[in-house]
Amino acid sequence: MSAILHPIIEITRQKLPDFEYCIKLMKEHSKMRGLSERTSKSYIRKLAQLSSMYDKMPEHCSEEEVYSYLATMVKGGIPNSESDFKLAISGLKFYRKIKGEKEIHYKLPVHKREKKLPAVLSRTECTALFSTNLRHKDKVMLMLIYSSGLRLGELCNLRIGDLDVDRMMIHVRCGKGKKDRYTCLSPRLLPELHRYLEMERPFRYLFNSSAGGKLCTSTLSKIFQRAVKKTGITKQGVCLHTLRHSFATHLLEDGLDLMSIKELLGHEKLQTTMIYLHVSNYEVKLRKISPLDNLYNNRICRKELLRSKHEITAFAKKSSKHESIYRSQTMLEFN
Repeated sequence: MSAILHPIIEITRQKLPDFEYCIKLMKEHSKMRGLSERTSKSYIRKLAQLSSMYDKMPEHCSEEEVYSYLATMVKGGIPNSESDFKLAISGLKFYRKIKGEKEIHYKLPVHKREKKLPAVLSRTECTALFSTNLRHKDKVMLMLIYSSGLRLGELCNLRIGDLDVDRMMIHVRCGKGKKDRYTCLSPRLLPELHRYLEMERPFRYLFNSSAGGKLCTSTLSKIFQRAVKKTGITKQGVCLHTLRHSFATHLLEDGLDLMSIKELLGHEKLQTTMIYLHVSNYEVKLRKISPLDNLYNNRICRKELLRSKHEITAFAKKSSKHESIYRSQTMLEFN
């Protein structure tokens, strides 16, 4: 886990030296139970907010104090999104499991989730978004999320070798729930990807940060918001994840069955995928292609497609070779 912590965690550590042990305990148990680093950090942040509010360790807070903390969040004293409130309850429950109910005896409210429909962009809005004056790298990243239905973290974790240009698929490794899956790779995107690889020459990851490491999800979100502002899209609730929602909705409108969409998205339950029935303009058409291909009327010529496939495959092999050398050098330095 990164040494750079959220400000509220640093403040709580200064106020309560014992909170350092709480952080250590949460990190250890998070790893043992297979929680992601992001989830672990979020849980620790919520515990820090509670401890900082009452200047005491979470296990020493009374039930009244815990409910007052949660009520303050709902009222807006603390960032008050529904997911944030749910995160606070989940973090407290996780900590209670670690410490045991004898030490933390208070009850937590049952969280009833609101059934909100996701924001979805129209095809016209998607075309306008990808036509804005963006860096070529930024454009390719946004198009890839939409064309393949990727989550933010999944895009950041993509490696060049995960692009299977022969089968026109993307291998998504260790997605949500630490599950692998395959999703579609759009033929329309190949020339754009080829051009990007020639321009940027990324190393290890398909998209590097400015420092040369893995791209940060917050950077990606800022790129999307700038593009939305330039396009003039004013829909409420539009965020980078909206491109994933649009991918699923447009595929459903194009006639792809729900089960196939579920597999492409990596959903565990079909019920999760069924939400797109409520936001789609459903018309059955027997076509199984990426929605990106429907945004543009012009077809890519076969010669250009084959050339892009060949160049991307060659670049992936070269990148894999460089990564092997890098790993060997790292092991030598370590030993």
